Amino acid sequence: MNIFLLLPKVLLLTSLFLFQLYALEPEYKQLLSAKETMTHLKMIKEHAIVFGRGDQEIHVFIDPYCPFTQKYLTLLLENSQQKFKENTYYFYLYKLKNGDSTEAIQTIMSAENKKEMLLAIIIDDDFFIDENIGVEAKIAAIALAAKKIGVYKRPYILVEGKLQH
Repeated sequence: MNIFLLLPKVLLLTSLFLFQLYALEPEYKQLLSAKETMTHLKMIKEHAIVFGRGDQEIHVFIDPYCPFTQKYLTLLLENSQQKFKENTYYFYLYKLKNGDSTEAIQTIMSAENKKEMLLAIIIDDDFFIDENIGVEAKIAAIALAAKKIGVYKRPYILVEGKLQH
């Protein structure tokens, strides 16, 4: 049997198999229009942890224990001088579906200096859990807005109400 005759069949079967795998992945998309998204973001803006003072608003849903969030924030902070002049970043703490960051989120949200606590947990991994928490309403408001928007990953980055990939 000539191997060169089998090669096209093997390539075709491999392509079909890979196409099927790709087709099985759920297709995520933003559930609301940019305008509707901005309406929901305005309702929870007061619960955000804000970095920067630029004209461009960037809204980011993060989970403090998500490795992608940790990498994103580390890279952002390395280039913070310019980025924070151009942009205002609004970080919303939102637990991954199967994540175990509820206590960390509560600790950050109840901290006097939320920025420092966020950085201590995400960058330094050096923090304590505060048992005296009164932030459930804030966390619930962020979760409700995130669900309506369709937040499905962390970090989930929105610019002018539009998802950035």
